Amino acid sequence: MRTFRFSPVLLAALLMATGRAWSQSQPLADSKTDVPTAVQSNGALAPDSIAVITALLRANGASASRARVVAAAVVRHARSESIDPLLVVGVIGVENPHLDIRARAHDGSVGVMQVQPFWRTHIKGCGTDLRDADVNVCYGTRILRMAIDSSDSLTEALRRYNGCRGKSARCARYTNAVFSRAGRALLLARSSREGAP
Repeated sequence: MRTFRFSPVLLAALLMATGRAWSQSQPLADSKTDVPTAVQSNGALAPDSIAVITALLRANGASASRARVVAAAVVRHARSESIDPLLVVGVIGVENPHLDIRARAHDGSVGVMQVQPFWRTHIKGCGTDLRDADVNVCYGTRILRMAIDSSDSLTEALRRYNGCRGKSARCARYTNAVFSRAGRALLLARSSREGAP
């Protein structure tokens, strides 16, 4: 399988462009909405439609049922935090591509976006059960928003999200993997809008 990679600068520009379109899209569809009702007046699928995000999450290897639940959370919380949902898909694609809500890393991070439990004392209003997909994505998008707001670049924000404290090879692999996943998501979203298989 061919892998497409974007430079961080190009991907940031693409994400910003889709983010502008996303913020101007029609109101959210619910999780039972089929693809045709997620079509905007110009004939393109809304980049934040649950159907599109579900398809992108499934492309990473998640089951349809898990992908639908997580897609609804991604759309809701990405919109709430003014983050492009494709960036969230990229993070999830690296952190937990199979959307295993019970996933636990060696550092204690939990769930879909691999949130560390200590965040429950710093962020209010998301709930407490980090193994619940909606709660986990709520925390994850808020943490990502804080990282973006306190960083000079998207690369730096992703390093912060991952807990990196420098420019190590591990940190570079992480940010490159997120950009790669988000880039694939962007290509898949485009092909969906164009009616390609």
